[in-house]
Amino acid sequence: MFSLLCGLWQWLHQKEERRMVLLGVDNAGKTTTLEQLKALFGLKAMPPERIPPTIGFNIGRIQIDKVIAVFWDLGGHASFRSVWHNYYPEVQGVMFVVDSADASRLEEAKRTLLEVVGHEQLKGVPLLCLANKQDKPEAISVQELSRFFEFEQVFGDRCNSFQPPKAT
Repeated sequence: MFSLLCGLWQWLHQKEERRMVLLGVDNAGKTTTLEQLKALFGLKAMPPERIPPTIGFNIGRIQIDKVIAVFWDLGGHASFRSVWHNYYPEVQGVMFVVDSADASRLEEAKRTLLEVVGHEQLKGVPLLCLANKQDKPEAISVQELSRFFEFEQVFGDRCNSFQPPKAT
């Protein structure tokens, strides 16, 4: 009887967990995005002016209703990108952050994004591409970025075939 009550208690209070990786080239604003998400959901967050470059990764856990969203903010330096694939089997979503105010690195960001979405372990995993730093005067518009990254041509079929991830 005790195990039945214990199981019922756990079932009533269990929280679903979803894992997402924040990817992008270095200095795109991945850690700032994570810290802003934490602040938005009432968690203690680091002020943007105090955020250092990420060496390795950061983790953020945000509870949204009965779901715990776990964000892995992975360093975007070229030498660290080679380990990103180790996180892919565990994720239910990818957020790719682009610095829209740094035109000189857009080609690198595009190549990196294509490598990420082309990875076999990310087939069918939802992707959000975030045009960061839109508040800067030199920022490229979302429409221009969409054309540059060729989202309609590259991701058109993927956008139309989205299936929500299965519960784990």
